[in-house]
Amino acid sequence: MSFTPHGLRSDYDSLHATASRQRVILIAHGSPDERHAAIVGRIADRMSALTGIPTEPCYLEHNLPRITQRLAEPDTANATVLPLLLTAGYHWREDIPPVVAKYGHRIRLIPPPPLETFAEEIASEVRHHCASHVVVAFAGSRSPDFRDRAMRLQTEVQRRLGSQISVVIALNPAEAGQLATPGSLVIPLVVAPGILGDRITEFSQAVGAEVTPPIGVTPGFAKSLVAYLATTV
Repeated sequence: MSFTPHGLRSDYDSLHATASRQRVILIAHGSPDERHAAIVGRIADRMSALTGIPTEPCYLEHNLPRITQRLAEPDTANATVLPLLLTAGYHWREDIPPVVAKYGHRIRLIPPPPLETFAEEIASEVRHHCASHVVVAFAGSRSPDFRDRAMRLQTEVQRRLGSQISVVIALNPAEAGQLATPGSLVIPLVVAPGILGDRITEFSQAVGAEVTPPIGVTPGFAKSLVAYLATTV
């Protein structure tokens, strides 16, 4: 990904130049774990710094403001709304549409980013840790196409790293522990720390694997979201 010296991705200028889009709203899941909202807020701040466009979070549950509160605010007119849901499962299909339908005349809802959006960030983590066996671990999803989407991510990460590094996908925390071995690098593909991310860490460390922080903690995560937004203009 190419960013200007000021941190603003050059092909994101088109979104910034769309004057009617004065705000970006992130919809996160929410968690009783206070680390979750702290990281989501940090992601929003990083995106604001990269683009110059105010970016603010809201949540489906647990944290405030809830999605209904945020979308009801007067200054959300013409906002771009991005679900921060990596598995794009039940919440994307069932929970978000009714709320957006109520305010849909005022906002532009875009789909959650494809998992391949984060392929380079994952590859960068692998290179940084000099790992030869990598497990990309998910919190889990019941979405019928989840496995296919996860496998496309695996293919893209493997392409970037080459054949000398083994990349496998764990579809849930328990599977991460089954696929990892002593010396493996496990990368939790979750937005922020919380119960499910902790379970990935627990299962993986039990077999002697090294575990990175959740992918959403990395500075490059916000850059990846900005790059994705640029493709939706």
